Amino acid sequence: MAQEAVQVAQQPSVLVLEDDIDLTSALQDYLQDEGWEVESAATAGEARSKLTEQVFDLVLADYLLPDADGLTVFEEIQSRCPMTKVMIMTGVKDMEVAARAFKKGAADLISKPFKVNELGSRIDELMEEKRRQLESEAERAIFRKPRNMVGQSPAMKKVFRLIELVAGRSQTVLIQGESGTGKELVARAIHNKSPRAKSPFVAINCGAIPENLLEDELFGHVRGAYTDARQSRIGKFEQANGGTLFLDEIGNMPMNLQIKLLRVLEEREFQKLGSNQTVRVDVRILAATNVKLREKVENGDFREDLFYRLNVVPIQLPHLRERKDDIPLLVNHFLKLVAQEDDEAERKIAPAGLKLLMAYNWPGNIREMRNVLELACVLAGEDEVLDVEHFPSLLGSEAGDGLRAEGELLKNYLQLPNEGINLNQVVSELEKNLICQSLKRTQGNKGKAARLLNLKRTTLVEKLRRMNLLEEFSAR
Repeated sequence: MAQEAVQVAQQPSVLVLEDDIDLTSALQDYLQDEGWEVESAATAGEARSKLTEQVFDLVLADYLLPDADGLTVFEEIQSRCPMTKVMIMTGVKDMEVAARAFKKGAADLISKPFKVNELGSRIDELMEEKRRQLESEAERAIFRKPRNMVGQSPAMKKVFRLIELVAGRSQTVLIQGESGTGKELVARAIHNKSPRAKSPFVAINCGAIPENLLEDELFGHVRGAYTDARQSRIGKFEQANGGTLFLDEIGNMPMNLQIKLLRVLEEREFQKLGSNQTVRVDVRILAATNVKLREKVENGDFREDLFYRLNVVPIQLPHLRERKDDIPLLVNHFLKLVAQEDDEAERKIAPAGLKLLMAYNWPGNIREMRNVLELACVLAGEDEVLDVEHFPSLLGSEAGDGLRAEGELLKNYLQLPNEGINLNQVVSELEKNLICQSLKRTQGNKGKAARLLNLKRTTLVEKLRRMNLLEEFSAR
């Protein structure tokens, strides 16, 4: 059965590292209009903070900053996020600066002052180069894609590539993402591709165990350590010796245990409860969190030294709503799993049902999707095809309302009169009407209007040119 897959483009992200407020503002306006998600920083320190929280597609970095030069930040970006493109902006007309920038691997260098149009074309070239690199990497990495991980979106290809890059190393990895995005799957993939694959993978949820028991779970105890300690017990660190310890929801770890964890990370040794003897272990630590640890550090709820010790290699998992082009693949994957688990024929999904899944925002991410599909299979009974009525929880959502509204819109436009119609003219008028509505709703912002219509900005501009409307909406 043919499936209707609504393609939703992922919004690219850029960090503008510039201490000139006016230039930063101009760049923000231009880039947002071009469809970019924009963050800004005025100092190298502020940029480091942003880089620990997000992996950017592009960084525009001023060469001269109040607390460092752009090349210093660039080196850190390369070590953390090797696929991020960096363009150095400089008012220093010095060939040595350019030579240093390119020697260190900068993707491009642009001299100030520059025209916005020139910057835009240079950025387009960089992103096209990055797209080709990602496609090449994806072709080479198809056979290396982690088992049980599904996705072909740029965001997931980036995750798969990072898994490949870090798997053979010993550095601590911090996996960040909302609940249900698959953080433990990433941790297991790193372990399974590492030299420790034949040794234990031990996972513990730091937020699910009471504070008074968590220390015992991690480090164990000796007999007599407390009233009910009738025999010695090893903790998770010893269980994982030689392998990998996955600390899930690390942001919920109590402060007193954060101090002890920091020592283990630095010294690779600890003491069990009730013992003065030191236990040495060889364990690789992978940690995960669904909260922004940087904010917890600033609020005094998480140790800054432990944060930097954990955040050696950050991997940011995208929300499902940011990788909607993976939804058809995920639906097929879960329907196969459900069929295998229930020992029944694999169900298909109707185009309208898939459209509803594509429109839904998925606050619970992939975990929620699996639950929704499992329930749909139960509700379907003998039906072989899942349709809109099999997803009752989604019909009451904004996505369900949108689907109904879209149906009413088409119904109103598609009343065929007795005398017939000029089909091409009606379709053109409908297209023109919706484009004008989108531009009026977004105050003429073509980037935002294009996203409302699920189009690329360049496609929208071409349509406006064809309809002779480009001058009317030329401001933005």
